[in-house]
Amino acid sequence: MADRNGAGTSGDEQARNVEVVRRYLRTFVTKDLAELAEVVDEDVEIYGSGTAVRGRR
Repeated sequence: MADRNGAGTSGDEQARNVEVVRRYLRTFVTKDLAELAEVVDEDVEIYGSGTAVRGRR
């Protein structure tokens, strides 16, 4: 598998990425804000649907 820059990623890195995404999606079911804070960086930037969000708060 290649990353955004075209460089290959190791199986370990890919497995870590998959686990982070699973944890992130799980928080929508569990509503566990502590886990969400663990997987989303403090200065996250989110763009979509005509809105932009900066930071977890």
